[in-house]
Amino acid sequence: MKTGISRAVYPPDSWSWSESDVRTYALAIGAPHSPLDEDDLLLVKDDQPIVFPTFAVLRADAHSLRYVPLQDVHYDALDVIYAGHELEVFGALPAEARGTTTTRLLDVGDIASGVLVVREAITADESGLTLARNVVTSIIRGASVGIPAKRAARPAVPDQFDCEIVVPTLPQQAFLYAQTGDHNPLHLDPVAARLGGFSRPILHGLCTYAMVAHALVRELGEKRWTSMRRVGARFTAPVTPGDRIIVRASTSGEGIRFGAWVRADDEERQVLAQGELLFDD
Repeated sequence: MKTGISRAVYPPDSWSWSESDVRTYALAIGAPHSPLDEDDLLLVKDDQPIVFPTFAVLRADAHSLRYVPLQDVHYDALDVIYAGHELEVFGALPAEARGTTTTRLLDVGDIASGVLVVREAITADESGLTLARNVVTSIIRGASVGIPAKRAARPAVPDQFDCEIVVPTLPQQAFLYAQTGDHNPLHLDPVAARLGGFSRPILHGLCTYAMVAHALVRELGEKRWTSMRRVGARFTAPVTPGDRIIVRASTSGEGIRFGAWVRADDEERQVLAQGELLFDD
């Protein structure tokens, strides 16, 4: 049993991305929705593609609990699961850039299923301009640090939703998303998935998150790709590649509130909860 907050040492992460990386990411999250959709094709065009804002979540992965362990907490990387993500971008992202991401812990504490870990990653370009802020929530299943976690407030859930969007995923969706750099075996290797407590490989939570965000901006946000400024959600259950994601949403002057579900064996399972997506106007 631990008596204080466990620490991790996060050296600054230097990175660069290219137009090719931008196109690979867009394809991995299901863009373009149609090869006839001229606005969606802008995300994958050969010259200066528009960067879909959730591309910035990739910059938080270098300091994942899989790569940088907490001190004095013993766990297997397969015990780490995603529990939520908040992304804020501060303007349109460039199609090519280089810079640095710095990370700090915001909270480490016990919940019923293990240790809740919340970390913040700030990404800036080489001039020092802040591009994005990621707040990543993870759970280390079965672990303990001996102090309770602080739970952040989340947006209220609408009593009812205005619309429903179906987002299909491909059986090979996890392999497509792995091309963005996330090779966690829970998503790719049947043996590792079973060792992690899943009957088969599951889709990356951040792939589900981005596919849903893309669908919401496409269907409800007038395809204002570069106007999206913030998106957050709790991850409540995994998606299996090949599932159809059912997104239910309500719009208001403040943005879009949403949740997402999958249906299997005539039952629905919620996969994203308390979602919120905001624009800059």
